[in-house]
Amino acid sequence: SAAAVRATQGRRRLMVAGVSAVAIPVYVASVSSGNLPARAVPGTVLLLLILMWVVFVVGVASGIGFGRLSVPQLAVMFALITFVIGSSLGVLIQIQLATGAKIISPEGTGAHAAAQVTGYLALMAVGLIDWRLLGEASRRTMAATVMVLSLFISGLAIATGLLLGIIPLAGLATPLELIAVGILLARVGRPALAALGSPATRHFAIAVPFLILNIALTIILIVRVVSSGSTQDLPFGLIIALDHAMFVGTMTNVLFGVLFSATAGQRVWPWADDLIFWGMNLGVAVFIAALLADARDLERFTAPVMGAAVLLAIATFTLRLRSNRSAAPAPASA
Repeated sequence: SAAAVRATQGRRRLMVAGVSAVAIPVYVASVSSGNLPARAVPGTVLLLLILMWVVFVVGVASGIGFGRLSVPQLAVMFALITFVIGSSLGVLIQIQLATGAKIISPEGTGAHAAAQVTGYLALMAVGLIDWRLLGEASRRTMAATVMVLSLFISGLAIATGLLLGIIPLAGLATPLELIAVGILLARVGRPALAALGSPATRHFAIAVPFLILNIALTIILIVRVVSSGSTQDLPFGLIIALDHAMFVGTMTNVLFGVLFSATAGQRVWPWADDLIFWGMNLGVAVFIAALLADARDLERFTAPVMGAAVLLAIATFTLRLRSNRSAAPAPASA
């Protein structure tokens, strides 16, 4: 029956989620260990898990109909497709480091990071921001489709250009990302301003300027690469600032916004909400400015503030999730 099929699919998804929850920290630990073979093995396992998630998502999308997907659904689908590409490159690099085989040129290793950040994370952030800020008001317009496709193609262009050494191809990402930013601002700019006043939505709202900052810094980086014809001698501060705008300013805010929504009924440590929001966001904003200005003393001062806010958030949301679980009603008898 259809109910039995759905139940089986649900159990499979839970199994994949459980294995992913174990495999990800194992991979992080292996990378930290510096053992090259140990990094390649869990990386390959994670790639297989990612493929399983993508097969599931594309299958669901085909069932809905690609032309009928919402903007968040379309963005997440293309994000995961890019994730497979970037992760495949990352695993090949890990195998290359572990075995000494010549698979990818040193110049092409940046393609892995480009696909993961410019393609996967940017698309995932756009999908989640659109979902939470617009809600029922979200409409799949032609402009919205162009926004998603522009980010998808720009991520592929940068990754392919770096991988194959065709630097001008990476330059194609600049106009595409400018188009995407313009549409994003027109689409969520006003809702984001309104959402800043609400603790339930402000993490999604503040992620918008950080995402735009990440794209702006990416464009600056692309212009430097295209003008010099090389990925060598790029400003270290610019690269780290770009990463923090995405990983902390954008994605961490989006994740905390999702966790806040998921634990809205639990008010464990209510005093922590403002400390988390302002500590992390002011900390990362000043930290990015210090990186770009090469102000080392300011970097050393703001990094602990940012990190402490994130650690407080992890503790707070963990306690709230546990409270949610303990407060969940017992299932009724059949």
